[in-house]
Amino acid sequence: SGAAMAGAAAAAAHSVRVLRELNRQRAAGQFCDATLGVGGREFRAHWPVLASCSRFFRARGGGGAGPVALPEGLADTFQLLLDFFYTGRLA
Repeated sequence: SGAAMAGAAAAAAHSVRVLRELNRQRAAGQFCDATLGVGGREFRAHWPVLASCSRFFRARGGGGAGPVALPEGLADTFQLLLDFFYTGRLA
């Protein structure tokens, strides 16, 4: 029905707005509770976003687990992956 489609569209738009805001916060370093060291670079992120997108991060149990160090040589690839987690787009 039309009402169901409108409700689905509103929910999708809300999800996009929430992720856009979380990505803005990540860029500003706001409310980030995950620190990820990759190839000498440090990335900040939100554990709920990481855990929602990856079993690896879900298994780590959240921000209380401390900093995460990932293998050398993956910094550029990890940047793309992290951007995908927040935007749904691979650039």
